[in-house]
Amino acid sequence: MMLMIFAVMSWICCLITGGCFVYWKQVKNSNGVIAFWTSAIMTLVIAVIYLVALSRYGH
Repeated sequence: MMLMIFAVMSWICCLITGGCFVYWKQVKNSNGVIAFWTSAIMTLVIAVIYLVALSRYGH
């Protein structure tokens, strides 16, 4: 059970990181630093939401 949750979390994190990296690449032309921090914060927020959801409904 824990292994499956870990696998799903890894997959989700890869998806989020990939999406944020693409987003950062696109916005890099205007201002890379702001785009980088925005994507980093987005990644953290989404990861926290998934962690809370898993701890609530994972049992």
